[in-house]
Amino acid sequence: MALTTIVSYPERGEGGNNKYRGNCSPKLIEDLISHFKPAEINDYMCGSGTTKDAAETMKIKSNVYDLHSGFDLLNHDIPERSLFTFWHPPYADMCALFLHNLPGNR
Repeated sequence: MALTTIVSYPERGEGGNNKYRGNCSPKLIEDLISHFKPAEINDYMCGSGTTKDAAETMKIKSNVYDLHSGFDLLNHDIPERSLFTFWHPPYADMCALFLHNLPGNR
């Protein structure tokens, strides 16, 4: 993998759920793991689990959390702090829709 600011893959790869808008390719995460060779990876906005799936493919440990599973990055302590974190936050309009749909905000 050439580390550039633009990455494109002809095929998305296996992992995560690409039905979520903005979901990144697991190939990107696999390439980053291959290049940097971390022993484990963190993702505090894991969404559909693309990072976990990529870590399993690359046979490294993953620590993944998300708001939809009860982890609030703004209000919870970060459980693990390994040296490698992948962070692909949702788009602002996705956050606004999620917050709007929380009980008590409708």
